[in-house]
Amino acid sequence: MKPLSWFLRCDQGHRTRSIVSLWRYPVKSMMGEKLNAAEVGEHGVLGDRVYAVLDGADGKVASAKSPRKWPQMFECGGRAEPPRT
Repeated sequence: MKPLSWFLRCDQGHRTRSIVSLWRYPVKSMMGEKLNAAEVGEHGVLGDRVYAVLDGADGKVASAKSPRKWPQMFECGGRAEPPRT
């Protein structure tokens, strides 16, 4: 995956790049949410991958990279909402 800065700048060949769609994944390895706009901080899109599911048996982070152990990860999704005031 290329960093967001790669998409937002012109390279030395003067080719421009554009963002076709913008997604945020609040919970690691779950489905994300399509965004119209996002705040980008020093470490990327704010609210991206800020949560994870922990396996209660071994304390490890659940990952879609282990489909035999976690076959339903992509059936779940997360959504980040602004803090309530």
